[in-house]
Amino acid sequence: MMRNRLIRSFIIMVIAYLIDGLIVYLLPYPFTRQGAIIVPSLGLICFTMLVNDLDDSTERYFFSAICGLYYSIVYSNALAAYVLIYIIIAFVRTKFFSTNRFGFMQFAVFAMSIVAFKEVFIYVLEFIVRATSFAFYLFILQRLLPTMLINGILSLLVYAIYPKLGISKEGNTYLER
Repeated sequence: MMRNRLIRSFIIMVIAYLIDGLIVYLLPYPFTRQGAIIVPSLGLICFTMLVNDLDDSTERYFFSAICGLYYSIVYSNALAAYVLIYIIIAFVRTKFFSTNRFGFMQFAVFAMSIVAFKEVFIYVLEFIVRATSFAFYLFILQRLLPTMLINGILSLLVYAIYPKLGISKEGNTYLER
């Protein structure tokens, strides 16, 4: 049963990453390197829901490391950063939010917080190693806000589709009212 849940989670993540790539492909590319930069994070939003459905902490962190490694290799040049981000999210999700029974607004705020954490974390790392010349206010205006807008829309889709996937574990009543 547990292996099926892990395999199903990996399949869902691959599909989410493919949709992320398709969205990036369909978005207009800023050839002048000016204007809004949009980074869809459908995979990350799906990950935040799926990681808590794995009961075994070893599988949970293995799933986190593999998802972070895949994202790092395919979409990024910061190899260890995304592995660390995914493992941190799994830890926080497990320790503080151990249920998938979110209301609509709770899920939207949680998903946007995760996306904002990822974007700011990567920006700070790139700024420290001087891989970016973006000023912080430009980062907020040209990357963070447009990214949050598109991911807000994507989080609505995840919120609507997730219960229909039928993989959520039952019996976890933490934070349930």
